[in-house]
Amino acid sequence: MDKQRQYIEEFYKRMMSNVGAITEKDLDAIKSAESATLAFVDDPCVETAHKVYNTYFDAYKIFESESENPFLQLIELMRYFEETVSIMTVNQRDHFVHSVNVFVLGFCIYEKNEKFRKAFADVNRELSDSAYSDWCAESSFFIRWGTASLFHDVGYPVQILSNTLKSYLDLIAGGAETGKKVKVELAFEDFESLNALDEIVPMPEFTKSFTEHYPDHVYINITKPTDLMAHRIHETLGIDIRAIVKDIPDYIKRGGKICMIDHGVYSSLIVLKWYAAAIQKLGMDGYSLFFPVLDSATAILLHNYYSVYGLQGKPFELGPMSAYQNPTAYLLLLCDSLQEWNRASYGTSNLEKIYPSEASVDLDDGLSIVLKAEKGELSGEYLGDIEKDVRSKINIDEMFDSFRLLTES
Repeated sequence: MDKQRQYIEEFYKRMMSNVGAITEKDLDAIKSAESATLAFVDDPCVETAHKVYNTYFDAYKIFESESENPFLQLIELMRYFEETVSIMTVNQRDHFVHSVNVFVLGFCIYEKNEKFRKAFADVNRELSDSAYSDWCAESSFFIRWGTASLFHDVGYPVQILSNTLKSYLDLIAGGAETGKKVKVELAFEDFESLNALDEIVPMPEFTKSFTEHYPDHVYINITKPTDLMAHRIHETLGIDIRAIVKDIPDYIKRGGKICMIDHGVYSSLIVLKWYAAAIQKLGMDGYSLFFPVLDSATAILLHNYYSVYGLQGKPFELGPMSAYQNPTAYLLLLCDSLQEWNRASYGTSNLEKIYPSEASVDLDDGLSIVLKAEKGELSGEYLGDIEKDVRSKINIDEMFDSFRLLTES
């Protein structure tokens, strides 16, 4: 029996009991977010996913209206690209509904796992929220996790375009018959034009909360998103600040040389740049960007960068991440790897594969997910690959007494 509805109801009940005094308008927005999430759990589809995206922004008031929210427009563009352009690619599956499924799964884990709740509260209160006496772990999690999960794939159109270019050139070269592959290299003439925060209010004023909190800000350029995320990685994973500031741009260049675009990089840049502009326009303190949103953006970057192609490769060779290091990134790595059900297939090779159509999630005793395929059977090898992927990225045993992936025909 799937228990996600029960867990979501319990999370919102917990948040409302801890959030403190809020206005009636804010209360209505949170209730709308809960209703939309429950509607999605009952019927996970494009229409109910739309409502989750919309109500999240209503509850987290960062854009003045839906029509002025560029994220909602970009999410729609991502869905359009996946449904139309990606038929030219070999591997491509849905990310629009998938992101909301990740959103839901993360809330369920937070609600039912006391160890994770403690890790999240301890790390984030110590690192960034200690100045706020009325800090609420649940509302902080709602903001950080909502942004990280719902927008971790928002930059996917960039990757779809690079994959389409590579597939099309291979086709022209006769790859299907001869096995020929065209070597393509992608590079920016001026990447820094993307990698910069817009200055709407004077930057020294906007960045004050960050510079006062972190004396080592002198080692980074605070107006560069990649430097800001490098600092967060240094802070949570213990990597030397100079080394990680250098490696993120190098990682992007390494991918470009083999025509590999990491959508996580562009998703994280979009989140930081666009939130920074919106926060400045609303006259909000820079704290709102440099702590909650920066945490979310860094988790988005890490959901692919934390791999053998990035931080788990040379020179860093990091092992499985601990939730006590970076709980938001830990949870995104876990949920993104697990969430394989109810995802439409678009790529040419995906159409022939068997994927799970639904799942039952039980977190009452460890973590147990039963996957079901509408047609055919899921192999033990398929389940084993998912578990291997999870265990390579995170220390799952420190948070869960048991971890089981099962299949049901």
